[in-house]
Amino acid sequence: MKKNLSVYKIVFAVICMTGLFFLLVTLVLSKLENRESENIFQASQQQLEQEAKALISISNRPLGQIAWDYTYWDEFVAAISRNNQKWFKDNITTILTSFRLEYVCVYDANFNIIHEASGDGISVRRIIPPEIFSKFKDTSLIGFSINTTAGIFEVTGSSVHPTDDPSHSKTKPSGYLFVAKNWNKDFINELSSLSGTQIKLLAPEDKTDKNDRSNVNSIINLKGWDEQVVGKI
Repeated sequence: MKKNLSVYKIVFAVICMTGLFFLLVTLVLSKLENRESENIFQASQQQLEQEAKALISISNRPLGQIAWDYTYWDEFVAAISRNNQKWFKDNITTILTSFRLEYVCVYDANFNIIHEASGDGISVRRIIPPEIFSKFKDTSLIGFSINTTAGIFEVTGSSVHPTDDPSHSKTKPSGYLFVAKNWNKDFINELSSLSGTQIKLLAPEDKTDKNDRSNVNSIINLKGWDEQVVGKI
């Protein structure tokens, strides 16, 4: 009887040790799996952030190209000096339809607005803050976001110069051109489709759950001329 009890104790001990071994293996594997999942999540997070920044940069690049290319042009300089509204209508207002933009405006060298137009279904006027012109002392091309009654616009402005000054640095500004893209539903849906992600436009005060592990997300702040956040993507 004692011998059988000893056998039972040995078997029981072996079972307990085996169970403990498998428990430890399970715990180790679970920890490794959680660590691997966290590493994958962090890597996906970083990749999404890089792609999101690249997407915003690429989507804004045409604005800078348009503003720059249109602003070393003798005819533009002459039109500003003569306040030639027909020329503006034929050559500047048409930027809206040619490049699918929602706002364009022209200022003279004294920072007076002399022409502006907005796209179909959008009625905005004088959305450029006067403070922005001080920044042209250091650069010929400026980009910023602004919140308006028609939503958030991505704006690029450039100083106007003669044709023989493509660097925008040899002559004094004859005026200023601003072009703007509205962060409307169509534009956001287009970017969502191109990126294969879900994009939302949020107010600066809106919160997101950073601890949500069911979704990988990234937040890009849209900043105004004064570096204040006017919205979030």
